[in-house]
Amino acid sequence: MCSVAADVENMNKAVQSARALTAEELDKENRRSNIIIHRVPESSADNAEERTVHDKRFCMQLLRA
Repeated sequence: MCSVAADVENMNKAVQSARALTAEELDKENRRSNIIIHRVPESSADNAEERTVHDKRFCMQLLRA
């Protein structure tokens, strides 16, 4: 019985490790095309949607200049 429980525990650890690696790779892929512009003022908005709008407006102003 103990070896079966140990095998199950090892398998659960392997699955968790694989999930963590997959999540990390997905995060890297999602950030792959991000552009970082230094010295841009950060938005003080509380939610992500408002920060995105702020960032888009700044970029549009930057490209028009």
